[in-house]
Order: sequence, then C-alpha cells, then structure tokens
Amino acid sequence: VGDGNMCVEYQAQVEHLGLSSRVHFVGFVPQKDLVNYYRSANIFVLPSTSQAEAFGLVALQAMACGVPVVASRLPGVQELVQDNITGKLCEPGSVVSLSAILNSILSSPEQARALGQAGLTRVQEHYTYAQVQFKLLQLYKTLV
Repeated sequence: VGDGNMCVEYQAQVEHLGLSSRVHFVGFVPQKDLVNYYRSANIFVLPSTSQAEAFGLVALQAMACGVPVVASRLPGVQELVQDNITGKLCEPGSVVSLSAILNSILSSPEQARALGQAGLTRVQEHYTYAQVQFKLLQLYKTLV
C-alpha cells in the first residue's frame, strides 16, 4: 500500500524472487480503506533503518487494527512498540534479526494474537484522538 521513491526497486526485487503471485503493489489507498488492508495482514512490518523515522504512525494504525507489529529498534518507534509486549523490535538493517522475528511470529498464531491484542489495548489506553488532543493541549499550555 502506498508509493515512494523505491517502489520500482521493490517491484523488481519481488519479480526477481518469483514472488509476484504473493506480493501485490496496490499504490495509493484512500484513508477510509486502509483499515481493510491492515486487517488483512498477518503481520505489519516497519523495517526502517533511519533515525528519521520519528514515531511510526503507520505502526500505530496497524496496532489500532489488532495486527502484530514488527519494527526497527529506533528511538521514536520503540516508544510506541514495546518489545515482546505490544510488538517485536528488530535491529535496524539486520535481515537476520528481522527474519528470525518474522519466522517466530508466523510459526506461533498464539503469539501473533497476543501481540496484536496488546498493541490494540495500548492504542486504546494511550493514543485515542481525545487522549492525544488532551496531551497536546497540556503541552501548549506549558509553553505559553
């Protein structure tokens, strides 16, 4: 889902690996339809390698849909995804770390279900619009 400056390379890699029948690039998807894509996933993966990934809003969206999340161990992301609680964190840029975690989750539906549920609970407890709005307002008040 989505696009980006590396989409063509990713499509070529999928073709090269013979995965075209299993990997689909659907391009832009309207916000209202994203939930269907998240819920159809077994795992959501955010394998960022750059510190520029400040928070990982897409990981939060996946968690809100009850999907287990695997993300890179980066400062902003690891505040959202709690390792072995609400998701799994892998070392940035480590294919070995990422594939081990993915295999672990895929081979354990119970673990996947537990991670997905814990992620959903975390979103409900800390990241609803009302909660975020309240926290932002409090921050603004301290700044003025």
